Parts: sequence; structure tokens; C-alpha cells
Amino acid sequence: MKKSLFLFGLLLLVSVACDQASREAVPKNVREEVALLPDESAMVLFGDVRKISKSTLAADIIARFENELHEEMSDSEFVKFKEGTGFDPKRDLHTVLVGAKEGQHNGENAAVIVHGQFDEQRIVAYIKEQIAQHEHETRWQEETISGHQVYFGSRRENFGVCFASANTIYLGRRDWLTEVLEGKASPALPQAFLAAEKSLRYGEQFWLGFAVDPASQDFARELREKFPKFEAVKDVVFSARAGEGVEFEGRVQCDNEENSKLMVDLLKGGLAAAKLQVSNDRNAVDALNSIKIDHKGNQVLLEGELTKKYFDSLREQKLLFWGDLGRKHI
Repeated sequence: MKKSLFLFGLLLLVSVACDQASREAVPKNVREEVALLPDESAMVLFGDVRKISKSTLAADIIARFENELHEEMSDSEFVKFKEGTGFDPKRDLHTVLVGAKEGQHNGENAAVIVHGQFDEQRIVAYIKEQIAQHEHETRWQEETISGHQVYFGSRRENFGVCFASANTIYLGRRDWLTEVLEGKASPALPQAFLAAEKSLRYGEQFWLGFAVDPASQDFARELREKFPKFEAVKDVVFSARAGEGVEFEGRVQCDNEENSKLMVDLLKGGLAAAKLQVSNDRNAVDALNSIKIDHKGNQVLLEGELTKKYFDSLREQKLLFWGDLGRKHI
């Protein structure tokens, strides 16, 4: 009996260790920057644009859009922008980290940290030139905060942009920018991130943690209008990794088990609609059938992988990214 218990315990430890090993932790440098976001951020989102764009799937999609939008991509205005600023989004945008508070959705409640390659002088000079040509005046105010130039818009006077270095841009409210630039930002991690981090399977490419504050009535009401049964949701966690296809995992925390079951039904209904769109392709249907949607107590669990065969099927049927510029959707 003791031997059986010992073997069972050993097996349990091994299975847990294997599950943890399969999880990608949030990179240390990203985690450190999450601590710069406002403590009260209800939503934290991260995307490693450079890693995602180098995946086989993303490279294929980008090539398809560049081919379809050849004339637009070669348009003189776009060429002028790249030549004038020295910034090519495809080449120079690396990572994006966003923390947003609940409240009015005018962008002022977001704090954004962008990494890449930026030439501040060329970018600012180009924007000033364009504004002068179209509006005859510079519609922003420039201030110096802790040795850094910060640009505030005339319409949103408390929201600014700062080129902290040749590799980093901060966008956010005046009070947050001041704290970060003066090195006074709280070292505490937002609660929304701490709750999400434990459930993230893919921490290196793309992830999202979102907590709903029931005290934010305007925000909750807006979500309920757009998403049925969202009043039952307490928080959402989602992460994904792109390669030849896309692997993803998500969790939705509901207020009770009954609502988690209803949320599963809603998600399965959406999945069924997606399968109807590709019903004549066995590979695509099989891929969608492999997506697991279930509940565990108050939680809704989502897990799946859309393989290369699945995206090959979409390409053959000219659906989604390979269709008429994305006008057909799944």
C-alpha cells in the first residue's frame, strides 16, 4: 500500500513538473516592465511583434497582404513616411505592452510601452512638417520631464508621448509618464497581471489578462451591450504562440458554475458557426473539432491548436487572410 502511494505521488509530481515545463514564462525583462504600468490596470496585454512576424504563419500572411496591397504599400505617402521618419513598422517594431484602467474609453486610461528602433528627431520633424502642410500650426505642446522631451496633444492635454530612448517609447497620462521618467513608479505588479500570470501557457509571444471591476458601472454596462452574458465574467486570461499554425489557451472566470456552463454553450455555438464555413474541408473541420471548450466549476477553459493544414485549407478556399482582403470571415 505504501509503495503504491509512493508511486502515485511520484507520478503526480512528474506530471505537474512536465506541465510546468511546457509553459512559457513571461520573460524577466517584460515582467519588470509590467511593474511600470499603473497598479490599477484592469487589462494588461503583451505582444512580441518581432517574434510573431517571424513565424511561418505570420510571414505567409504578411507576404499575402503585401502582394494584394502592392499598390497601397508602394503609395507615395507610405514611401514618404518611411523615408522621412526612417521607421518601417515591419522591420522596426519589436514589442508592445499595454496597461489600461477601467473607465471612459478615449485612450487616456491606457499606458503603453513600445520597443523598437526609433529616430526621434526624424519622426518628430516629419510629423511637424505634415501638420504644417495641412493645419498650418503645430497642434501639440512640448515639455521637458526629467530630461526627456514629452509631446502632449492639444485635444488630450494630459496624454503624452515620450521617446525615452532610441529603443523605447512611452505613451500615457501625464502623471504616469512623470512617475516613470522620474523613476518613481510603484514596483508593485498590477493585480490583473498577477492573477493572469499563473494561468498563462504562452508567455513569450502574445498574452492578455483582463479583470472586470463590478464597481465600474459604465465599463460593465458597455461590455454587457456588446457581449451577451458578460455580466457573469470576473476575469479573462488568454495566450497564444504562432509557428506554422497557432497554439492557444484561455480561461474565463465566471461568478458561478451555472454561468460558466452558459458561457461554454455560447463559445461552442460560435465554434459550430465557424465549422459551417469550412464544412466542405475535412482538415479544417478536424482542426476546429480539436478545440476543447469546457468548464471546471466557475471557470471556462479553452485550449486548441490551429495547425498548418487548417491554414492551408483556408488558403485554398480563399478564406480569412487569403480571401478578398479578409472580407470573408470565420
